[in-house]
Amino acid sequence: MIEDNIIQYDDEAKKIYFAGNITSFVFYNQLFKALREHYKQNGVAVAPIFSFINVKRFDSLVIPNLISLGFILKSIHSKPTLLEIPNILESASREAIKFLDNGWFFRAVGRPNRFSEEIGIDQKRYTIIQETGYEIYDFEPKMLGFYDVNVSYNPDHRVCVYKDESYSYYSKFVQESVSEEELGIIRSEKYRDLKPIIAKRYWNVLKVLNDNNKGVVLDILTEIITNSVLYSGSRCSAMLQTKDNETKISISDYGVGFEYSFEKRQEKFGGEYKNVFNEFSTDEQEKYKNFIYIFETLYYSKIKSVARDNLFTLLEIVLRKNDIFGIDEGTIRIHYNDTQVIMTSKRCSRCNKFNPKNCAKCLLSNYNPSKEASKSNLRFYDSTFRGVHIEVELKF
Repeated sequence: MIEDNIIQYDDEAKKIYFAGNITSFVFYNQLFKALREHYKQNGVAVAPIFSFINVKRFDSLVIPNLISLGFILKSIHSKPTLLEIPNILESASREAIKFLDNGWFFRAVGRPNRFSEEIGIDQKRYTIIQETGYEIYDFEPKMLGFYDVNVSYNPDHRVCVYKDESYSYYSKFVQESVSEEELGIIRSEKYRDLKPIIAKRYWNVLKVLNDNNKGVVLDILTEIITNSVLYSGSRCSAMLQTKDNETKISISDYGVGFEYSFEKRQEKFGGEYKNVFNEFSTDEQEKYKNFIYIFETLYYSKIKSVARDNLFTLLEIVLRKNDIFGIDEGTIRIHYNDTQVIMTSKRCSRCNKFNPKNCAKCLLSNYNPSKEASKSNLRFYDSTFRGVHIEVELKF
């Protein structure tokens, strides 16, 4: 019997069933347990099958992660993962499947295709040409359409996949003649290139916000996507969902992660980029390695002398409740490999000044392994989900 709000493995069918409301918490805490069980029973000789026939709802935060996972599974099995979707006319999953379809999930993960979309911004019309379809999931397209169901989400949401440009960046990085300042210029140029594209892509979602809030969300989106495009070594997927006064942002890649980028900088620029958390004991550094790399990256972002926002200023924007950004409540989740850090304005806004070292110590000092995972701000998983995955939730 399939339970509600759960992801579980059925060894007889070789299927992983998604059921009920699939939230970010369910994704991280149950999907990888199910995958681990599948590979324990079958090794890599048998690819898993994902079944969506019992899903009632997908949280938009989950969608980019599903795409990253699809790329990872294809690299393991050299073929798309079979995706079971229901007969829409006979299923209670109509709203969930319509959500994925309208949000271009199936376009992104299915067969290659090219299409155009017209977007109106400030009485101007723009045509965006989209090439997509990465063949990472295999499904029956005839099951899509004819939904005849009302939905409770913003129908203008879209998931977009951005290409990897890290090779060109790192090829310049290893050249001794290229300084960190010059690399910063390259990065700023990519940021400027991406921002108008991202503005056009997400305008129909952002139009429900006032101009100030639009700027905040655009800056956050562009910053995280730029990081992934230049540093991850993989494609990244992004999704923005706005409904009423709540905005959700999810960015996911399946690339090299924080450690690779940070070590590259040590190798290139020397001692000033050595481990800034060496005050942690050797045992702590080994046990909390990925946790420390998350905060190493935030610390490096903080000390960089750049005029533009970066990952650390994103943290400040999300967590600091004030009149400048108009955010009533903010949450940021950073997941790297097997570790997830969760910081909220409710918990963190009492700090007058954010310091990554102090934040790291605060989270560890309050970490209780026996505490229920759903109530913990620090989570360590038994399985690795390769890459960097960032979720932001804002209430204006």
